[in-house]
Amino acid sequence: MHRRLRVAVWRPSSPPPTPTPGGDADGSSGGGDGDDPTRPPAGAATLSARGRGLLSPFPEYLRLAFAAADDPYDAETNPAGYISLSVAENRLSADLIADHLSRRPPLPPSALSYGPMCGTPALRAALASLFSSSLAAGKWVISPEAVQLSSGAGAVLNLLVSIIADAGDGVLVPTPLYYGFVRDFGSRADVATVAAPMDPTTGFAITVAGLEAAWQANAARVTPVNLRAVVVCNPGNPTGAIMPASEVAAVVAWGRAKGIHLIFDEIYVHSTFDSPPLGAKNHRFVSVAEALADAGQDGLGEDVHIVWSFSKDFCGNALRAGVLITDNRAVREVFSTVTYFSSVAVDTQAALTALLTDAPALDAYITENRRRLSSACAAAVDAMVSARPAGATITAVPPAAGFFLWTDLRPLLAAVSVAEVKAAAAARGVPLTGGPSDEFAREYAVFRRLVRAKVLVTPGAQCYCEQAGWFRFCFASASEAEVRVAWARITDAFRPVPVYP
Repeated sequence: MHRRLRVAVWRPSSPPPTPTPGGDADGSSGGGDGDDPTRPPAGAATLSARGRGLLSPFPEYLRLAFAAADDPYDAETNPAGYISLSVAENRLSADLIADHLSRRPPLPPSALSYGPMCGTPALRAALASLFSSSLAAGKWVISPEAVQLSSGAGAVLNLLVSIIADAGDGVLVPTPLYYGFVRDFGSRADVATVAAPMDPTTGFAITVAGLEAAWQANAARVTPVNLRAVVVCNPGNPTGAIMPASEVAAVVAWGRAKGIHLIFDEIYVHSTFDSPPLGAKNHRFVSVAEALADAGQDGLGEDVHIVWSFSKDFCGNALRAGVLITDNRAVREVFSTVTYFSSVAVDTQAALTALLTDAPALDAYITENRRRLSSACAAAVDAMVSARPAGATITAVPPAAGFFLWTDLRPLLAAVSVAEVKAAAAARGVPLTGGPSDEFAREYAVFRRLVRAKVLVTPGAQCYCEQAGWFRFCFASASEAEVRVAWARITDAFRPVPVYP
């Protein structure tokens, strides 16, 4: 049953929440010294209010993933190590990209001089060519001037919302969401994330109806947040779903009627599956660029912006190369100036230009990467449905792209003990009430049991999911064999007498 709509707002003046229905926080604050991330570090009192606001720690699932890097699973040398399925990384095709980058041409001395901070002309031209094919589907030509670069998609989003929104304004984001949005918008720009919960009975499909309900709920607040944009992640993170072309067009029409900016995060455009498992109803990706072309528009207009990065489609998380595509000349002018603080290194750009301009190698990589992702997703689905922890049949939202299985572990909520739930509630700092919000304590108890099994995933509360019991599993960050071991551990962890590594 769909939960009653709530509006969750996060501002950087307080720590990012682990929401319960109504947006309760998890009780953590600060970014501490030593092993206690809740303790403000020495010197905190000497910082500005803005600086103190930035002390809030990364969420627990990320801190655990970073720590687990020192104790990774290896079937031969460390069989009791951690299996991390919580960070959005594609390790399946990293060997292909590393090999190509190792063969890049020498860097000429001229590349060591200052140049455009928003990207070299050569890389912007190469990206414009790629996007004219993959995003606009050859229906119009994206100009190199429309393409701007910064140090990662997070930097692009941070700069973009700083340009289009003032401190205290907000952006509307469908939930469940990618948690990084909250920091991207709030950490320095002081722009609030306003949740627009989508209906779990539809697989959390992004719809105009869901956005409108959240818009009206915000308007009914005592002090409504001034909404300046809507941010849509398509293909979805965490769901892996692809929006129908008709719904993409409908969202654009809705946003334009509201007079707000529309930001489309299309970071998984080249990571679609050949044969989606679980029977995803829609598996042909249509970019907002193509949708606008089909509507007779030969560009994005001044209100539509596309964000992309090399981090996902090209396994380049550490390359820090994000992209903004915009036809808004004023946004371009400001962006090209502020990227002085977050430009992409020229040697990185040269290597990426060589990759994109080698047409046979580029086409071969995209084809092989899709094959590997499709195979890994199918294997992850098989491992999931075969596991049956606590005798339960586990399902997921049918994915069509990306790295994730948005997995329904609600059957396991009843499998944790009362003592575990009480301990989880105490750890979250949210008292048990006997009501629906207690389900999030159960979700956290399940999460903690998975951590004890040394399987790291992302709890749904961290994605602002309004229904407890959903978890994001990143199958692309591990091998197919490791994913099978992870599900075997989960099954063992929910036996009558749990078994842990």
